[in-house]
Amino acid sequence: MPDEIVEPHSDYAPPEPKEENPGKVRVVFIPWEQGSPEAKEWTQKSEQWNHVKEDKYEIVYYQPGASSDALKRVSADPNGSVYIRGHGSAGALALVTKVGDDQISLPLDDVCGRLAEMGLDPKFAGSIKFHSCHSATVFKPEVLEPKQRDLQKWLDATRTAQQQSVADQKQRNQATQAKINELDTGWLSRQWNSAEIAKNQEKLSKGQAALQKMVDQQDSPAQREYIRQKELKMPTSTSIAKRGADILRDKGYTQCTYFGYLGPVEAEYGSLDNNPSKPSDWHKFVDLTPLHEPSEALQREVARGGYNPGRVRASVARVRIR
Repeated sequence: MPDEIVEPHSDYAPPEPKEENPGKVRVVFIPWEQGSPEAKEWTQKSEQWNHVKEDKYEIVYYQPGASSDALKRVSADPNGSVYIRGHGSAGALALVTKVGDDQISLPLDDVCGRLAEMGLDPKFAGSIKFHSCHSATVFKPEVLEPKQRDLQKWLDATRTAQQQSVADQKQRNQATQAKINELDTGWLSRQWNSAEIAKNQEKLSKGQAALQKMVDQQDSPAQREYIRQKELKMPTSTSIAKRGADILRDKGYTQCTYFGYLGPVEAEYGSLDNNPSKPSDWHKFVDLTPLHEPSEALQREVARGGYNPGRVRASVARVRIR
């Protein structure tokens, strides 16, 4: 049974007739720094877009303190488009990139802040497309709530376990100190119990070092980031595209149109027949099968195009965010 529904604050946007517009500015925004491990997979996938479509995309990376000429150009083009890249999931708080076996999340607040920082004009009147899987969907409530509960349970259990480890070590140290105090009640007992006292003092020293290590680890940047990354996995009842649109509108980007996609998005261009003869035969595709109760308008477009619901052109499988 499909588990996702369309972002409630959206309208189906039927694909517009294809018109050749050689002057249209198209920017791919990768919200990680060029050359970084986080940007690597999106560099490769975006270069594939340009290879297939004969360099019609300008690729922009986040660069702290810098502005982008490409974003200035697209800002002046009312027909221009900005594609924000990163892995997504239904109702996610962040976009994700893969670094080896790790998945690194970047909060949407940071994604949108970096786009603004790089010089996109708030008067931009074109389109901003959150080109990520499931960017216009959220989980059905009966699916969302158990996912939220399970993750919150894990977070609470992890924090409790860390706190309990510290408490247990403190208790062991206190017991060792009490044993030392019991053995060392004066000069004579100190002489008589010197070996046992020395053994417990060594035990206490190791226990204090272990306690300090636990405290340092719990408060370390690495541990805080580990927990933050887990928290960013929490699904919500607001889609990526809606959340991102609201963040950017709060920054003054109120004249552009925002789009999200209704299922898993293929990260690279593909061909329906896998044997294309020209760039126009290649398209971006979306899988609509996870979508519960697609709208009649969407179903009409899918039928009209003769698409398999598992592989529908991206221009058909998107919605406009209110």
